Amino acid sequence: MPDETVIMGVDAALSVTGIGILMAGGDDMEVIHTELIRTSAKQPLPKRLEKLHDSVCGLINEFKPNILALEDIFYSKNVKIALSLGQARGVILLACARNSLRLEEFSAREIKQAVTGNGAASKEQVAYMVKSLLNLNGDFETFDISDSLAAALCMGYKINCPTLS
Repeated sequence: MPDETVIMGVDAALSVTGIGILMAGGDDMEVIHTELIRTSAKQPLPKRLEKLHDSVCGLINEFKPNILALEDIFYSKNVKIALSLGQARGVILLACARNSLRLEEFSAREIKQAVTGNGAASKEQVAYMVKSLLNLNGDFETFDISDSLAAALCMGYKINCPTLS
């Protein structure tokens, strides 16, 4: 691993995808970019997926991350939500493949455990700890940003202490 690693955390969804990009060097991690990628339900599905793919590829080209950290697929009782999440994840996986970017997937429980010490933490607890760990002020626009930064933090901790994973 290089001395400094750029980690792109992604909280994937079809309507709003959160992106959090960290620079990790040793024990220090610093936010270098956050973004929300929004798609409109009024657009046809192929156009929404294209926008998500192109936006993620654009960020990969701009920030040159070494690793993309993504929350692993989870069980959902709502089939429609699960399908749209799968489609969003699919274009993000394609962006990784097309850009030869290393992908690491973590369960929601692993991410919450890494950031809060509690695998069943609430979104509010995750957001609070992300702000605290990264010395950030103010509130996040949405939980999509704090969740993406949490995924990136989880990856950063794995790099710094591989025996924890």
